[in-house]
Amino acid sequence: RQFAAARLTEMGGTDDAVAAHFEHCRGAARTAVALLDGHVDPPMFASLSADLDNYLAAIRRADADGRHRGAMSLAGSLDLYWAETGHVGVALQLFDELARHDPGGDDTALVHVPLLWVATMGGELPRALQVREVLEAQLAEGRLTPASAGGMAFGSGFVDSARGDGMAAARTWGLAARAAATVAPNLARQAYWSAGQSAKRATGSRLPCTATPSPRMAQASARSMRQSTPTTSPPAARMRGNMALVPVPKWIR
Repeated sequence: RQFAAARLTEMGGTDDAVAAHFEHCRGAARTAVALLDGHVDPPMFASLSADLDNYLAAIRRADADGRHRGAMSLAGSLDLYWAETGHVGVALQLFDELARHDPGGDDTALVHVPLLWVATMGGELPRALQVREVLEAQLAEGRLTPASAGGMAFGSGFVDSARGDGMAAARTWGLAARAAATVAPNLARQAYWSAGQSAKRATGSRLPCTATPSPRMAQASARSMRQSTPTTSPPAARMRGNMALVPVPKWIR
């Protein structure tokens, strides 16, 4: 590896090689997330997990070269990879490293939005709550893009569910579903399913839920519900993450 790096430097091809490696990792990330959103056999799972060093190298090199947005985008796009391959701790550390350049900047939503559900699924609920407060402030100031605002609503449902507030989770997921209905039907389907499951659990209803989730969302929702514990916070505090309590962009209304 060192010999190859030295030869690339001598030939003046380092920049091209770094760019090619980053693009390769971006394509591999899309493939990995798509494959993990289903039933993956052990050999395929091991193969996807083996790419960890490649992803980290591409992200950190881009960050070191000043391409912070690209680094955050790639790290955030791997949300399912971090959660499903057991690298939640690595992801949380990486997200914090990437956000340090501009802690309150608009681009940090690229890592903070996926961090919401990755941290929750990894049992790091306090960290998820901290990040949600940052995103809520940005939402109130109108600084989140429509995609980030919708992602925050979707991720907040997992946080509310893990806190044991099933009705807040159902309402939050319901808002996310309505917002995505015309622009992202698949996401809307997942959000509606999660809202229905959360409401059923909170009310003890036995009514069937007709929406069919992807394996990714079914597993994640079930996991957040299993991890949930009743909260002793007052009702207003428990509902803090509910999108109804913060300014909601027109596209969500």
